[in-house]
Amino acid sequence: MGGFLTSAPSAASWAPGHLEVYARGGDNALWHRQWGIYRGGWQTQGGVLTSAPATVSRGLNRIDLFARGNDYGLWHTWWDGIWRPWTGLGLMP
Repeated sequence: MGGFLTSAPSAASWAPGHLEVYARGGDNALWHRQWGIYRGGWQTQGGVLTSAPATVSRGLNRIDLFARGNDYGLWHTWWDGIWRPWTGLGLMP
């Protein structure tokens, strides 16, 4: 699949026959690539990650991503037809 990754990949499926793979790239941003019905090249989703992303699908047409940001807090973005902005979920006490 190519690409320059600085984290382990994470994958989730939001529909039958469709897989999305996510990883932190060489620029520390979140990158993803589709595999399955819609094959595409690597695309950035931005952000500044200091960890590998964790990915989960909560159902049809929904993927949630979590990662540690450069403030060491937990950050979240999701796709439900369009990508939503990164949202900080706070720092650990």
